Amino acid sequence: MKRISATTLALVLALGATTAFVAPQPVAAKEKAPKAPKITMSEAVRKSLAEVQAALKANDVATAQAKLAEAKTAAKTEDDRYVVFSQQYDVARLAKDSKGQAEAIDGMLQSGKVPPDSQAQFYTALGQLSYQANDFVKAEQALDRATQLAPDNKDLLALLAESKYKNRKPAEAVGLIQRAADAGDAAGQPIPKEWYARGMAMGMEAKLADPVAKLSRSWLKNYPEKTNWRDALVIYRDLHPLDAEANLDLMRLQRAAGALKGERDYAELVEATYLKFPGEAKSVVDEGSTAGALNTAKSQSIKEMAGIASGKIAADKASLKKSAANGRAALGIADAYASYGDYASAIEMYGKAESLGGVDANTVKLRKGTALYKSGQKDAAKQLFATITGPRADLAQYWVLLIDRPPAA
Repeated sequence: MKRISATTLALVLALGATTAFVAPQPVAAKEKAPKAPKITMSEAVRKSLAEVQAALKANDVATAQAKLAEAKTAAKTEDDRYVVFSQQYDVARLAKDSKGQAEAIDGMLQSGKVPPDSQAQFYTALGQLSYQANDFVKAEQALDRATQLAPDNKDLLALLAESKYKNRKPAEAVGLIQRAADAGDAAGQPIPKEWYARGMAMGMEAKLADPVAKLSRSWLKNYPEKTNWRDALVIYRDLHPLDAEANLDLMRLQRAAGALKGERDYAELVEATYLKFPGEAKSVVDEGSTAGALNTAKSQSIKEMAGIASGKIAADKASLKKSAANGRAALGIADAYASYGDYASAIEMYGKAESLGGVDANTVKLRKGTALYKSGQKDAAKQLFATITGPRADLAQYWVLLIDRPPAA
């Protein structure tokens, strides 16, 4: 009888490139080597495994596999099974057999001999190897167990998310990326931007509108580049059916974030405003021209819309002096004031629209909050945005994020 240490299990800690979509460092590689259990091995198994090891040294995979089969037949105790599967891991690794390696680790776990403080690492390795072998069901089962044992490990959550996705569980997959993002934020260690991209791609494919919106806000919180703002809002619009008014509110948010890009973005906002809000349309044309996105000399449609808007401004400004007979009229006047950058007057008229009623309260709150933000009253704007419910609530949350995490260039 002979006592041995399963030193070959250290290989579990040095798996090659992980198959997770985010390509983090191998999860187990960040941990200390597992503590090997004490094993009492029967003589028949010891003899067969000695021949396996000799064959491995000679790179004779066929002989190693044959002798391993003999050892499996001779194994009668869990100790024997544990060490036989441990040796199988070596043989399968030499044969570059991911399925065989996964089977070996699974066998070691099933023997009950893996120490509790090493089980998370073993299940992680089993999950990785099962994934490499395209056994996604086994990968999900193993990684799910690993996350239960190591709930704070963000890399495990990402690995499990990909397995869930392969098993056609996109909602669970996106939820795991969100969980990893939340854990990263709580620890002051944001997850990589690629994880967000993959999570949102999963959600978009499955048309998971609300989870994708939530994940996109986590993304912008940590990576507030202007290009990311544009992508997040475009994705939001793609997944959420918006009426003309809500779409205009979204484009205004995009502009406030400095996330209008190219002729298409600017032209769309001009088209949405040139008849009703000519002053705003003109300012968008001017801004787009300065940015090099619009060229009225080359675009006949932009030139025509800009001309119509310019011709309407005087009469439009004069109409603002009319009194508001009801909430809808007050809202229209408030919107017009805001379009000219007269935010003090706009805020006052939004308040009047609220008091007169007959309008959607959340729309009024959103636009009043926007005017507060643009007038420099950011805390007041945040407080108002926090009260918004219904379809405008998402846009309000993006506005709060814009206040808290202004976009970088």
